[in-house]
Amino acid sequence: MGEPLLNYDAVMRAIDIFRDASGLAIAGKRITLSTVGVIPGIIRLADERRPCSLAVSLHAATQAERAALVPAANTWPLDELIEACRYYTRTAGRRIFFEWTLIDGQNDTPEQAEALASLVAGMPAHINLIPLNRTAGYDGQPAHSPAAARFQAVLREHGLPATFRQRRGLDIAAGCGQLAGVLAGVGLSRSMHHRN
Repeated sequence: MGEPLLNYDAVMRAIDIFRDASGLAIAGKRITLSTVGVIPGIIRLADERRPCSLAVSLHAATQAERAALVPAANTWPLDELIEACRYYTRTAGRRIFFEWTLIDGQNDTPEQAEALASLVAGMPAHINLIPLNRTAGYDGQPAHSPAAARFQAVLREHGLPATFRQRRGLDIAAGCGQLAGVLAGVGLSRSMHHRN
């Protein structure tokens, strides 16, 4: 599938086709573009006020933690990404979705939920919580239900809508938006980079 904001023009053309009244006629609000956080694409999406929702794979609330999980964070640092997301919500007048894959003992603590709430404070946002889908080459485990529930509760205490996404693709070593092409020996950082 690849990263949609690295193929911006073709993806927008596809969205226009999906929305065309003489074709599928899918409402823009029912289309969500999911990105690993390609800042120039987020800015362009805001400036063009495209009629679709935006979901950004976050997974960590500090640059160091995010770079360990998402290689794209080395190209598009977290502080710049969050500023681009704030620009998007202001310019496009839309809320933004943040994707957070919950990994046992790594990013599922109440302290990290507090850090996430602080990071996105004041932004019209919704947090999609996704228990980790295990893949070969990465030893991480999905967050346990009590930890995941506490994480969600902290976000809600801060007034952030937070819902659990339905887990899909367990039988093919996939995640939300990821095809069954995970290679043996590929770590989480690579699989999360390609999951959007």
